[in-house]
Amino acid sequence: MISVLGRSWGTPTTAARAAVGTDDVDGWDIWCLTIAGVEQSLAEFRDAHE
Repeated sequence: MISVLGRSWGTPTTAARAAVGTDDVDGWDIWCLTIAGVEQSLAEFRDAHE
């Protein structure tokens, strides 16, 4: 779950679409996280941990 604008979204893409106001985004590529000083997209994290 990702919370955006006071609402929880079930997928990174639906959260990204709500955040930017367009359907032309892929939340797996938009959202990033930082672990041990290394920033990566959710897609990169997902692919590394499948």
